[in-house]
Amino acid sequence: MSVAPPLPTAASSSSSDWKHDQLERRYRLLHRLILVVGLVVHWPALRARYCFDDYFHASMVHGTYPAPRGPFNLYDFIADEDRAIFWARGAPFPWWTDPHLKLRFLRPLSSALIWVERTVLGDQPGILHAISFCWWMAAVVGARSIFKRVLSPRAAVMATAIFAFAPCHSLPLAWLANREALVSLTFGLFALGASVRFLEAGRARDAIASFALFSLACLSGEYSFGLGGYVLVLAIASRQASIAKRLTSLALFAVPSLIYLIARSKLGYGSAGSGSYIDPLTKPVLFLTEAPSRLGPLLANGWFSLDGDTITPFSSRWWLAPFGIAALAICRALWRAFRALDSRSRAHGQWLLGGSLLAILPVLAVAPSPRLLGASMLGLAASVALVVDRSWFIETEEGRYDQLSGLVALGLAFLHFAHGPMTAWLIGRRLEATSATFESAARDFTARHPDLRDSEVIVVRGGGGSLMLPFGLDATFAPPKRFHMLAHAGHVLALRRGPNTLDLVAADTLFAVGPSDLFREEHTPIAKGDVFALGSMHATVLEMGEHGPRIVRFEMEKNLDSYVWLAEEMGGFRDVTPPNEGTGKPFDP
Repeated sequence: MSVAPPLPTAASSSSSDWKHDQLERRYRLLHRLILVVGLVVHWPALRARYCFDDYFHASMVHGTYPAPRGPFNLYDFIADEDRAIFWARGAPFPWWTDPHLKLRFLRPLSSALIWVERTVLGDQPGILHAISFCWWMAAVVGARSIFKRVLSPRAAVMATAIFAFAPCHSLPLAWLANREALVSLTFGLFALGASVRFLEAGRARDAIASFALFSLACLSGEYSFGLGGYVLVLAIASRQASIAKRLTSLALFAVPSLIYLIARSKLGYGSAGSGSYIDPLTKPVLFLTEAPSRLGPLLANGWFSLDGDTITPFSSRWWLAPFGIAALAICRALWRAFRALDSRSRAHGQWLLGGSLLAILPVLAVAPSPRLLGASMLGLAASVALVVDRSWFIETEEGRYDQLSGLVALGLAFLHFAHGPMTAWLIGRRLEATSATFESAARDFTARHPDLRDSEVIVVRGGGGSLMLPFGLDATFAPPKRFHMLAHAGHVLALRRGPNTLDLVAADTLFAVGPSDLFREEHTPIAKGDVFALGSMHATVLEMGEHGPRIVRFEMEKNLDSYVWLAEEMGGFRDVTPPNEGTGKPFDP
């Protein structure tokens, strides 16, 4: 004989509501706590000084960049019409730069924001980094709004924490010029959330909001294309929606993206001649050739919370076997976690996971770095949260969890709740230290040479700091009259052949050209006898090593002793002098 369950009473209903309210308050508190902990995790990045392109942007805003730039084209670093200006001055492009190098990125909204901020607030890195942190918080709120809608409350909290503490945010927070990654991601996440609501409820206001926000994301930069994968998979997975509604959701992203691409082409934006940036629209074969070597490091950086230096396209293939085994174990855990979900939750998990994989495809045009994974991290965070939630908290018909899935969940939890935040903190700490060291070294050099604007400077042996140095020597970020870096190598020997002539000799190459080189792609090699004419300087390749020019002759228009000479060393820039005529001199880091 079966007994019917008792009907709910007012008291039991009230108790259930009270418990539900308690959980809601607890989850809201946890979401706020994530923002506070995120401030701690990313604090070193927010304390960084100017990094990399920040000096170029400061020079553009002050009107001292060699080629004038306006509020909407701060990301036009070098174009066809002003290439000769840079060749004559040297800074910031060294003599071995590809003669067809073009670095122009269509990011009008991000550019305008930088212009306004620096015009109104001045050159104050602390204030500008605080604005970047506000964009990070907005991105976290945008991701959280999606997680709360498609995941359980517990999984949503875990996914939000994984997304917020991920190492992919460290560089965009420390590097002000890379903030466009956060700006486009923020608009894109809110647009994606509006698209989800439109597919579920069909409200016109959600469609309008999605279209407007995707348009702003495109105006912020090409990082917005990473969200296209989510839009596509979401439309496919939303089987309960009508065909018309699904096609509309695709159009909400596709139309502004297509307009962006047309404008990009008509205005001549894009990249050429660089190993770091491969334009898939103008060089599709090269893009497809390099994509596999870039895909593996990006997947590893995202799923295992790496710093971008552990695995690179240059790394030996030792990591393929262990990471491949780990990937198979993760796939199995994902399959079991998704199988335990109800149909609606499973569909959401699938489009988030599929979107995270497709989001990597557009950024394969750039040399691998965790900073490229902001869009991919949305689905990755949700997938990891689902595995941990299923393995640790949800009872299934098969039991709490099998041993392997439990170990995978434990590993992923460690990687994204412990290793990931620590990696993000360490990346920020490194950028804080290196940016402060560079700023101090540039000031020391300026103190020794107080009037460099009309000087001609030669770096006999430089490193990464020498590329930014010409824009860090003046209060208005004006570069010297001429600034040439002769070598980017660990050790060089200088042989003076005449009053105006210097030969530089390296053990293998005076600089390295590879798939991540900013100034030259490895598919346009340099040969013996090549001559590079750069206004007041001519460089002739006399001998090639295995990886590049080994001996190069430099002929200046004036006596070598009339220039300001320096060599970059660990943590600073050392004043040096060229060797006497007929003699040689070594230069080491």
